[in-house]
Amino acid sequence: MTGALTGSMEIWLEPVGPGTVVHWFLRADPPAAKPGRRGLREREQRVRRWKTHRFALKDRVEGAERVT
Repeated sequence: MTGALTGSMEIWLEPVGPGTVVHWFLRADPPAAKPGRRGLREREQRVRRWKTHRFALKDRVEGAERVT
């Protein structure tokens, strides 16, 4: 992947019972990675934003049906 971040990302789906599990792996850094705590903080913020989007998609796709 390229753009605001550079690195690699994998997303794969696994059927489980009546639902699906989304697996993901992301390794990405800004093109000019910031050193130290600033860089770690930015990376953590991006991960949290991705998780927020992923869970919103999950909720939208599942609707009222939840797999427990």
